[in-house]
Amino acid sequence: MTIEIRPLADTDIAAALVIQTASYPSFLIEDDAAFASRIAFSPNHSLAAVQSGRLAGYVLAHSWVTRSPPAIGTTLDPNVATDGTLFIHDLAVAGFARGTGLARRLVDHVMALASRHGMTSAELIAVEGAARFWHGMGFAEDDQPDLAGKVAAYGDAARYMVRPIPPGSAD
Repeated sequence: MTIEIRPLADTDIAAALVIQTASYPSFLIEDDAAFASRIAFSPNHSLAAVQSGRLAGYVLAHSWVTRSPPAIGTTLDPNVATDGTLFIHDLAVAGFARGTGLARRLVDHVMALASRHGMTSAELIAVEGAARFWHGMGFAEDDQPDLAGKVAAYGDAARYMVRPIPPGSAD
């Protein structure tokens, strides 16, 4: 089946929350207001992967301030000034699409978009043991003590990770 990657829209939130709930423990689940605020904050960087009219996965990403991850459940203030860092807040794939390489496609696509928009670095908090996946995507751990409290709120296995975004990436 063909998978279409397109911007994530407010109309995708209900399906995305179902995927999120199936993918993460309850303390990492966010409500629709927090989800919608991230889409609105940086609509070019949150993506939906759709297969046969069904949401197969998504990446929720937005421009942000380096080394300043928003807390879980935060509704983003549209007036916050960013420095153009790409913050990948959430990546999840529905059970029926796991093992297909969809997560990698979504990450590659969002990184290419960020490159075209002049962003030079990406950051994220890897949760629930996902650091190995993110290492494979070119991210490295950043264990700076000033981030320890914020990262700890994402769980014991959470790791803050960074990656440069090369100019001129193609998707």
